[in-house]
Amino acid sequence: MRKQIEIEGEKIYLNKSKFFGWSVIHPDYNEDGSINWFNFITGGSYARLILMGVIVFVILGFLYEYSTLATLYMKCRQTLGVIEIVP
Repeated sequence: MRKQIEIEGEKIYLNKSKFFGWSVIHPDYNEDGSINWFNFITGGSYARLILMGVIVFVILGFLYEYSTLATLYMKCRQTLGVIEIVP
């Protein structure tokens, strides 16, 4: 259940959970219907934004290392096809 309250001219949105009680939520859409991209991507906090950045950075690092390893494998495979092993 969502509830909207107004304190000192500022609207605060609350959500009631079965386990944790009331908590503040950050809506994904502004009052005029436009998308609030910061809240949509991060959930509305800078800690989640930093966490999202770290996760993206780690994924990009994995992709970079994978592509580097695949390139090295292809070079080694081509090189081994040229070399003759004499007993």
